[in-house]
Amino acid sequence: MKQIILLIIMSLGLLTTAQAQKKNKERDQISTMVEGLGCPYCAYGLEKKFKKIKGIKKIKIDIEEGLFSFTLPSEYKMSLEEIDNRITDAGYTPMSIKIDRADGEVLESSFEAQDVDSDMTSEFAVYGICNMCKSRIERRSQKVIGVESAKWDKKTRILKVSFDTKQTSVAEIKAALAAAGHDTEDVKADAEAYDKLPACCMYDRENLKSEAH
Repeated sequence: MKQIILLIIMSLGLLTTAQAQKKNKERDQISTMVEGLGCPYCAYGLEKKFKKIKGIKKIKIDIEEGLFSFTLPSEYKMSLEEIDNRITDAGYTPMSIKIDRADGEVLESSFEAQDVDSDMTSEFAVYGICNMCKSRIERRSQKVIGVESAKWDKKTRILKVSFDTKQTSVAEIKAALAAAGHDTEDVKADAEAYDKLPACCMYDRENLKSEAH
C-alpha cells in the first residue's frame, strides 16, 4: 500500500514538473520599431523600463535599426496598448508593435497619422530640451483623438498642432502633454509626471519659468 501511495506521489510530482516546463516554454514574442534610440544610453533607458516586468527574457535592442524585442510568459497577456504606453513613458516613440502569441494569435499595430478633417491650427510653447522630448511631445499630441498633426521645434519650443475642434481642444492637448511630464505656459505637469522623464529630458523648470516672464 505504501508503495502505491509513493508511486502516486511521484507521478503527481512528475506531472507537476512537466506542466511547469510546458508553461515555461509557452512564451509570447514581442517585436517593436522604436524612434528615438540614438545611443547606448537610450537603449539602456528603454531596457531598464521593461526589465521590471516579471518573466521577461531575451531582450534585444538594435540601435541603428530601432528594433526592440523580448519574450514574456504567455499568461502575462501583454497588450499592444501596454507596450505602447511603456515605450512612450520611457521617452521613446513606438512606430509599430507586433505580438506573436504562443497559441498562434498575432496582434499588430502601426502608428500613423489620424484621418482627421482639421479645422484649427494652433501654436504654443511646450517645454523640453532634446530629440527624445520632441518624439514624446509629438507622439502624445497625436494620440489625442481629433489631432491631425503635431510638430515641435526644439530650438523655439513651439508646438504647431492641427486638430478638429469638434473632437478636441488646445486645453485637452495641453493636458495630455502635462500628463507626459511637459509643461506649457498655463498647464503644468505634476511632480510625479515630471519625475518620470528620462534624466536627459528633465528641463530646468525654474529657468523656464523666469524666461516666460
